[in-house]
Amino acid sequence: MTDDGAESDVSETLGIEPGMTVVILNAPNYFDYDLGKLPEDVTVHRDAFEQPADLFLIFAARPDEAERGFQRALTVLPPDGAIWIAWERDPPDDGNGLDEEVVRDLFEGTGLTDDKASMINDTWRGVRFVVAEENRGEWEKMRAEPPVRE
Repeated sequence: MTDDGAESDVSETLGIEPGMTVVILNAPNYFDYDLGKLPEDVTVHRDAFEQPADLFLIFAARPDEAERGFQRALTVLPPDGAIWIAWERDPPDDGNGLDEEVVRDLFEGTGLTDDKASMINDTWRGVRFVVAEENRGEWEKMRAEPPVRE
């Protein structure tokens, strides 16, 4: 949030706009402070995937966490919605962490396309996925029959 109380750079980076519904999964404790002042009439849910949302923000440390959150979000993602997958910029060097290449590879073939990669704040980096333009007309059917990962 800026010193004058304006909307935070984080909400702008994520593309949060007035009237949106946002779902945040596995957020670090301090993230509300980083998120700052949101645009008017934004509704934020924590860890709730029961209804469609305009934007999902999923924090993950490992590929399996990212994939679980992504698959949950896919079930209620509207054709014009977005899913952000966020990981620590400097993850532990144990070979099990996430990076941009791993995240992009995880969700290839889902009918979504990554359209933005950015630092979300000083600690977290993310990639935004949206329904590919050519899939929006068939999205309801596609999300009901998600691709099987081998």
